[in-house]
Amino acid sequence: MASRQRIHWIGELGVIAALLLAAAPIAWNARVAVWDNSPTTLEPTLIDPNVAPRALLLTLPQLGPTALARLLAERDRAPFASLQDIDRRVARVGPVTIGLWRTLLDIPDERNPAAFVPGSVLVDVTDTQSR
Repeated sequence: MASRQRIHWIGELGVIAALLLAAAPIAWNARVAVWDNSPTTLEPTLIDPNVAPRALLLTLPQLGPTALARLLAERDRAPFASLQDIDRRVARVGPVTIGLWRTLLDIPDERNPAAFVPGSVLVDVTDTQSR
């Protein structure tokens, strides 16, 4: 009876050893990852609300599904020219929310609002020569 218990005990040790050996590469990789102190720089990603997908816009603070639906409806009507344009056109998005979004959103043509006006023509006003 004692030899049978001894065999059973050795069998359990074999299972435990096999589990440890199987987990060793995982533990080794985890340890290597912890010891890797190389500097990592993450570039901030700015979101263009005129083209961003729904899922990305939902990551903005203070923008729930209802406000997102209003933002998308306004975007479909006409592209946003600036953050102030979003504030003006989207109900329940006010100055506080715009302040939170200021560092997260990027409207490429914000400095060129004429780009959003249908039929508009850009004129160089720095030309001072008379015609």
